[in-house]
Amino acid sequence: YCREAELLAREFAHEIRLVPRSGLRAEIGSDAYYGGVVDEASGGINPARYVAGLAVAARRAGATVHERCTVERIERHGADWRVTSGGNAIAAGELVMATSGYTGTVAAALERKLVPIGSYVIATEPLPEALARELSPHGRMMYDSWHFLHYFRLTPDRRLLFGGRAQFVPDTPDTIRD
Repeated sequence: YCREAELLAREFAHEIRLVPRSGLRAEIGSDAYYGGVVDEASGGINPARYVAGLAVAARRAGATVHERCTVERIERHGADWRVTSGGNAIAAGELVMATSGYTGTVAAALERKLVPIGSYVIATEPLPEALARELSPHGRMMYDSWHFLHYFRLTPDRRLLFGGRAQFVPDTPDTIRD
C-alpha cells in the first residue's frame, strides 16, 4: 500500500493514510488485521436512497418517472423516443434509462457494457452505543481487501452492516448457492 499511497498522492493529489497494526484500535475494534488504510474522501451510500434521490431530482427537473413497468421495446422515432410497456406506448423527447445490471435484451447495446456482480448484505440488531463506538470509532466505511470485497459500516441506527461480493459470473441457481 505504500506504493499505492505514493501513486495516489503524486498523480491525483489524493492523500491516504497508512495505519500500522499498532494503531488499528483507534480505527476499528479488532486486532484481526495487519494494518489499514484511511481514505478520508471515501465513503458508502445506501443504493435504495440514492436511487430515490435521483428520482426526486429528475421529477424536480421536469421528468416523468415510470416505475415498476416492464419495458418491452425502445424505439427511436425521429428525434423522440417511444417506450412500449404493457402494450402501451410512452413518448419522450429525452430518455434516461435507470436500470440495474440485469437490463436484458431490450437495451442490447447497454447490456453488453454492464457486468452484473452479486452483492449480499446482512445487518445486526441495533448495537449498544459503547459497542458501536468501539467497533467504528469514526463511523467510517471499512472493507477487507484480503477477501475482495467484504465491506462493513455502522448504519445511522447503530446496526453493523456487513456485505460482500459474490462471484464475477452470471447469476444461476448454482452460482447463487455457491
